[in-house]
Amino acid sequence: ENIKLYAKWDKIKITVKFDNNKIEAYLSLGISPLANNEKVYIGDKIYLSAVNLEEGELPSWTINGKPSASIKPSSLPIGIPHFYEYVVKEQDAENRIISFDYSIIQAEKLTIKYDNSIKRIFIPKNGTPEIPNGSKVYDGTVIAVEANLPTGKIIDKCLVNGKPVSGMLEMAMFVYKVSSADADSSKTL
Repeated sequence: ENIKLYAKWDKIKITVKFDNNKIEAYLSLGISPLANNEKVYIGDKIYLSAVNLEEGELPSWTINGKPSASIKPSSLPIGIPHFYEYVVKEQDAENRIISFDYSIIQAEKLTIKYDNSIKRIFIPKNGTPEIPNGSKVYDGTVIAVEANLPTGKIIDKCLVNGKPVSGMLEMAMFVYKVSSADADSSKTL
């Protein structure tokens, strides 16, 4: 006799593995913590943070022991911590497992130059030290750019080498993660 059949698809679950002492992982724009051995789905966006790095150190990410270009610096508003984004892909999973890790690499030093529209630049983590014009700063360092603004004005956008960059605006201050991608050919921002 005739029967109606209805198809149903289940999302593929993939287990995420990482060392809790080295990595913090999040879902939902860095708000929902992701635990080691937790399940995620293809297309989920994971935010990773390498913990306990020293100044001048950056993570070189791996997936299942292989270097990965799929883990990129996050476009989230910056501040704390330094997030990297990864979108879950089936081809990265071995036996439906994705293991994240990183090795430490030395960050590049970039020169910071600014004009009189800038009141001061400093590292917001501790409010100091102030970064004098022409100083070198490590790639990946979060800096606060305080503008010289007329009364009643706020920052509209921040330009680095003539191009708008993403960061976090706060009245007369712009928080920006130093990036070699924004530098010119002489490694100057």
